[in-house]
Amino acid sequence: MVLRGRLAPEVGALLLQALAAARETLYQRARGEGTATPPTDPSGDAPTMAQQQADALALLAETALHHGLDPGTPGERYQVVVHVDAPALADPDQPGQSVLAPEPASPGAEDGASRL
Repeated sequence: MVLRGRLAPEVGALLLQALAAARETLYQRARGEGTATPPTDPSGDAPTMAQQQADALALLAETALHHGLDPGTPGERYQVVVHVDAPALADPDQPGQSVLAPEPASPGAEDGASRL
């Protein structure tokens, strides 16, 4: 199976960090077992980076399913807060104006704030 995707930069960075941690875990396990390669590599040669990434992704998936897929509390997720004076937003001649329109608050939003 080939898996391809496009992620937001912060999500991509998070995935790369998780994959690196999973590769390190697999490496430490292999060292503890006295083997140079993970058991999923039948050739006995050192696994390629692609194989290491695939093994790491499998470990992440197994771990997520084993521990549940709870993404954590909202405070643990990425959130960007931008504070702008209302007059600056209302004046179209102000530098940095955006064409983004706010989305209405989601029904379950605790703070009732609009999101961009």
